[in-house]
Amino acid sequence: MYDKKSFILYFDAYPLVALLPVEQSGMLFRAVYLYAMGIVQEPPVTQEEILAQFPEMAADTKMSCRAICNAITRDTLAWQRQREARMRRSGKAPEVEKKADSTARMRSCIQRNQQAEEDGAWNYI
Repeated sequence: MYDKKSFILYFDAYPLVALLPVEQSGMLFRAVYLYAMGIVQEPPVTQEEILAQFPEMAADTKMSCRAICNAITRDTLAWQRQREARMRRSGKAPEVEKKADSTARMRSCIQRNQQAEEDGAWNYI
């Protein structure tokens, strides 16, 4: 597991949260945290796996969760690339290869999420 200690939650996500009932926004934040922590694990967790843990989550909350998690995925991939570049500069090449494999696994996870979305697996409305 990476030593990643944080994730970014952007202000433009607030409208996605503001209209949700308090109970739904609580589930949303729990799901977002689980996803942010799980995406850097081996193997990375998928959005579908996280959403399956919240069967009582409403469709609009799931949509908000997916949007926020997509931003987390994008930021995590950028973080991994930066981390790998720093490691290469410091001469830690063997570990870089291991982390590069992890990045490839995360990209595979993202592709599975995209395929599930294209197949309508997440069409809850």
